[in-house]
Amino acid sequence: MAEKAAETVKNVLSGFTGVPEEVREYAADAAVGLLDDMKDEDAEAIATEMKDALGPLLDGIDDAEVQALCTKIARAFKGLGADGASAGGEPEVKLDYVVKCEGIILAYAGKSLLRSSSLRLVRGRRYGIVGQNGVGKTTLLTRLDAGDIANFPTDIKVVFVRHEILANDEQNVLQYMAGVNEGSKTEVEVKKVLTDVGFTAQLLKNSVLELSGGWRMKLALAGAILSSADLLLLDEPTNHLDVASVAWLGEYLKTLTETTVVIVSHDYEFLNSVITDVVHFCEHQLIYYPDGWKSFATARPEVIKALPQKKNASYFAQMTGEIEALIKFPDPGGLEGIKSRLKPMASLKNVKYKYPGTDKQILNNVSVKLSQSSRVALIGANGAGKTTLLKLLVGDLEGGGPGNTGEVWKHQNLRVSYIAQHSMHHLEENLVLNPITYIQKRFFQGRDKELAKMVTMAMTQSDLAAKAKSGNIREIVGRAVRGGSLCYQVRKSGRRDEDESWEPMDNLKLKDPYVMKLVKGYDEKMQTLASGVDVRPITETEIRLHLENYGILDDLTTSKLKGFSGGQKSRVVIAAAMWTRPHLICLDEPTNFLDKETFNGLVRALKNFKGAVLTISHNQEFVDQVANDKWTLADGGITIQTRKEKDGDEGEEKEAE
Repeated sequence: MAEKAAETVKNVLSGFTGVPEEVREYAADAAVGLLDDMKDEDAEAIATEMKDALGPLLDGIDDAEVQALCTKIARAFKGLGADGASAGGEPEVKLDYVVKCEGIILAYAGKSLLRSSSLRLVRGRRYGIVGQNGVGKTTLLTRLDAGDIANFPTDIKVVFVRHEILANDEQNVLQYMAGVNEGSKTEVEVKKVLTDVGFTAQLLKNSVLELSGGWRMKLALAGAILSSADLLLLDEPTNHLDVASVAWLGEYLKTLTETTVVIVSHDYEFLNSVITDVVHFCEHQLIYYPDGWKSFATARPEVIKALPQKKNASYFAQMTGEIEALIKFPDPGGLEGIKSRLKPMASLKNVKYKYPGTDKQILNNVSVKLSQSSRVALIGANGAGKTTLLKLLVGDLEGGGPGNTGEVWKHQNLRVSYIAQHSMHHLEENLVLNPITYIQKRFFQGRDKELAKMVTMAMTQSDLAAKAKSGNIREIVGRAVRGGSLCYQVRKSGRRDEDESWEPMDNLKLKDPYVMKLVKGYDEKMQTLASGVDVRPITETEIRLHLENYGILDDLTTSKLKGFSGGQKSRVVIAAAMWTRPHLICLDEPTNFLDKETFNGLVRALKNFKGAVLTISHNQEFVDQVANDKWTLADGGITIQTRKEKDGDEGEEKEAE
């Protein structure tokens, strides 16, 4: 291909004797590269792109003459004559473009992302957009979804799947799909699509709120399938999906012969198996590689090695190997009464759990323990109960309810940081803030507002009413071990502040549910104070120093979060979670949105962390590097597998008692 292109360009440019020879040679090299990149495009598209590339090089030549030159090169390269016929007399094959927009410009928050670039998407092809974190890949998808691109066609149907569904109501799966479908498909057709995706009869009855992140992603994809889209946009579609679901998605996308698919993903193995074309988002341009991922990797190995990367020095420091030495987690210190790193500091004992209004037993007689030396990967199929177990340990899920039994215990001084599946869970209310202001707001007066919003601590209207009744506990003001029992100093409604009394923990557990919320709120206050935040100022200087440990440098510290890429948001969330120096880090799919360098830095930081780690992940590489123990959930039960740290041998599997 390169030889053919070189010969074509050389023959056509040879007549331009008025152009210096060295300029012709440079223009020829540029044209050859462009022809090779666009070998599957039609002559018209090649000519337009070439004029933009060669025009500045052939300074002094009339624009019309440059256009004629580029048209001649493109037609010669495609084997066409002046009438558009090939040497064999066959007309040029016209590509069926779903989108063909020339000279587009894209900007966000005053930052230029694309400058006079071309967007060409052929019907039925599957494009993978790759590039550095923050260059504008997701912004491009968002603008395509909105049709906010110059000369974007108005007669095509666009569907954008942005991560999993973030549900906020009690709709069941079928009700949700009815809203998405808006009557365009019958219930039989809807059920067939859901069944194809993997939904069982029981799952169809479940509320969307009950679904795991993986099943919510499948539900979002099912909605897209029903839409019969001309253009399907997928942003990190494999996040939260297990291996089997990723394989299913890849095979399904290959069947969409009439739908153009555009994918943004850091899962390059997935892209390799699915896409027909690579679009490299680089230096304000979209550069096309029409022979798939392997061809792109072979042609541009230096690009693959450098992804993601940017020439700006500050950004380069964040997105390359330098970030690996920045990422460092603080030492959490010890826990009162726990002198060994092997002694339990949190546990579930004989826990049975199912969600209200459902019959499925998510957890059935599950018992686990965590010590400060724990490095645990919680694994299992989508919907197996991984996030449920993690939330019970963190305190973001009520354990009570009919049929739910067992004990959830944490040391009263245990500081826990919880990073949810999706960074937006933590940032969605703060996107107009910058990272510094976000941390200042979140930790104002020393307490973590994210913890205060958890269901085990957030006060409802009925809680407030119960607390206000005369004689009921209204406030907890102290904690101590008295007579060998953990006790709390309480104040009661209708009585003076000085009329305080001490109540054993065992008594408090028997009172109205809101009382334990007060207990947990007081414990959290003491945990936070023990972390040193009362003497650590939340000043801009202090927070900048903290953010540096997570690769958030220079201008990013004062830029609005809504303009951050997924990877950048993830690093802000991690940085904020570590502000209180936690003893236990709970991470739900932490590798989503992370580029390779940040991934490596996170792995190294977790390995060196002196506290405990509990992670949910479908990323086998991450699990293998971080975890010493594997807890596998299936059918409500849990199997624990321990890996010996010294020799790397796998311990025996055993069913948890």
